[in-house]
This record gives sequence, C-alpha cells and structure tokens, in this order.
Amino acid sequence: MGYRFAEFRLDADGRLLRGDTALELPREELALLRALLERAGEVVSVDELTRAVWGEADASSHRLAACLESLKERLQPADCIESVRRDGYRISAVAELNGLLPSSALPLLVILPFSTGYEVPEYLGLAVAEQTMEQLSRARPAVASIATRDSACALARRGLNAQEIGKMLHAELVLTGQILATPGRYGCGRR
Repeated sequence: MGYRFAEFRLDADGRLLRGDTALELPREELALLRALLERAGEVVSVDELTRAVWGEADASSHRLAACLESLKERLQPADCIESVRRDGYRISAVAELNGLLPSSALPLLVILPFSTGYEVPEYLGLAVAEQTMEQLSRARPAVASIATRDSACALARRGLNAQEIGKMLHAELVLTGQILATPGRYGCGRR
C-alpha cells in the first residue's frame, strides 16, 4: 500500500519520493515509516514500533531512537514525525493512501489554540485545541485532515490571525475560539 504525506510519496514497492527525487531508505527505516503511516494521526507505542521493525526481537529503546532520528533526518525539512511524551510517536502530517488523494481528499482543518478570557488559565486554550485535534484525528469516517499542531501554533505565536494562518497552510477550514469562565464560578455573579 502506498501513501502521500507532506511533500513525500511512499509507493507500495517501498520507494520513497520527494517530488520526483527518490530517497533511499534502509529496511528498518522503511518498516518504521510504514508502521507510522498505517496508523496516521494515531500515537503508535514504542513496543508496537519495535515489533513492526524487528519482529518479536527485543530491540533496545536506543536502537529505535537511532532509527527514528535517522528517518527524521531523511524527511527534513518536513517535520512530520512527532514524539508524544511517554506514549510513542505519530505521523503529524496529513497522510492519505496513494491514488485516493486527488479525488477524495478531505478538507484541511487548522485548529488554533483557543484564546482565554479573564480568570481562565492560558494553558487551557492549547489543551482544548490539542484534545480537539486528537478526537477529530480518530474520527471514523474521517471528517477532515488535521494540520499539524506545531505549524498552527508557530504561526499563531507570530501574531497572525486565523485567516492568514489558514491561507499560509492552504487550509480550507480554521477552527478558533475563546474559553470564558462563567460569572458565578468565580463569585462575579450574585451578591
């Protein structure tokens, strides 16, 4: 099975292309990339990745880390493999099966960190956005392709508005919002 992700195409025969340029992938890195692409958007545990690359052999975490680093370097400048602390790794780029991309591509959705109102901790804005991304990434059937969190956050930190970010990421949809505290919760309502 082949895939398209970021500016890459992985053919069913294991050939990885960046545009028209073929990239050589060692067997272990190819197995690792396939394991991540098969579950695009999902977090794949270290144990699952180890089994996918080395079978039932008990590979050290250092061996997997080295393989991941080498694969990430080959995929630069696209930063499309994300480490999810304590859980594993995932492809953070939109990944589609080859052949399905042009005719059935889902709209690209950018989810921005939500702004927060008075008395609402700022970290909640990012947490709500991340949770929304995770839930929508798991939705079956998929309703949209989700843009990478890092891209959206980096552009939001630059002070760009939602329309500008959507345009820069070539997204059809942008989700943004504000989290407000209810007045009664903080004693601002009744007396």
